[in-house]
Amino acid sequence: MPCTSKRETNHARLAFDFPGLDAVTSVDARPRAVSALRRSSQSTTTAKPTLKEQVLAIPAGSMVEVRLTSKQKFRGRLGEVSNEGFIVKYAQGNQIGERKVAYDDVKSIKSVEGSRTGRTAVYLLTGTGIVFVVLFVLSAVLLHNS
Repeated sequence: MPCTSKRETNHARLAFDFPGLDAVTSVDARPRAVSALRRSSQSTTTAKPTLKEQVLAIPAGSMVEVRLTSKQKFRGRLGEVSNEGFIVKYAQGNQIGERKVAYDDVKSIKSVEGSRTGRTAVYLLTGTGIVFVVLFVLSAVLLHNS
């Protein structure tokens, strides 16, 4: 029975997984094969969407957080979107303000639906309600049995 080394076994496994690598036997050819694999894996990855595509993917009226290139950050509701930029509506006292933002001034934008504190309050109230219902049922059962 022929003795095969671990290296030959791994090479055979790679050749099976990646057709065309079976011809790679010299030390000089291996770096080229690895770089060819890297290039082919990079070409299969999708390109990051542009800022305009990101804005268009967010439904109008959604809460967004906008970070500007000037390191300023603000939140509001996404309004009208145009080729030059978009409008963010925000609360200012009792009035609604609008801010027109150019794509060139934006570092990033993300949808921030729902606030964390609001969800926490709902969970706490729900938990408290459940505790009161359980205590009420237990007291009713205990009073009925006595």
